[in-house]
Amino acid sequence: MKRYFILALLFVVSNLYCQKQEKFKAGINLEENNIPSNIGSMESVLFVFNGDTHLINFYLDLTKHLKKRFKKSKTEINFNYDLYSKKPLVADLELIPLKKYDKSDYKLICLVSLSEFNSWDNHLIENRKQNYKLNIVINRDESNQMVESAKINVNSNYTIATQNKNSSKLIFDLLNN
Repeated sequence: MKRYFILALLFVVSNLYCQKQEKFKAGINLEENNIPSNIGSMESVLFVFNGDTHLINFYLDLTKHLKKRFKKSKTEINFNYDLYSKKPLVADLELIPLKKYDKSDYKLICLVSLSEFNSWDNHLIENRKQNYKLNIVINRDESNQMVESAKINVNSNYTIATQNKNSSKLIFDLLNN
């Protein structure tokens, strides 16, 4: 019995010291890119944000950064917010823009959603860390014919919106290759 206890203790101690400690570094990286460089007409793009209503502040901030990026290009962009929650907060619902744009008026439809959200160090407000995937799916007009997709891995500190400036730059670059 003593041997099994010592063997188990050695196993636990060796696993503790063998695990590699990786440092968390805020930033973004393109994890998967299936968007062709000759994507076609960039006359107009409609961004459609999908997800929970609680993400409205994140999407509004991303919208602000995307508008800045596309301001210098000749591409017309607009935004639809298809957000849903079983029990939404009234404050979140009040922030969601009500105007919906017709998908048939745009050459490309860019669906944006969040997945695989992980958060830790929540007890430390300023050192809070998040990791999530920003999924981009591009369709041609309202036909829902998928052109391609991309997945962006995002590490952020404090809030999930702190990397929106970098995310908007990468989205702009993906669409303007």
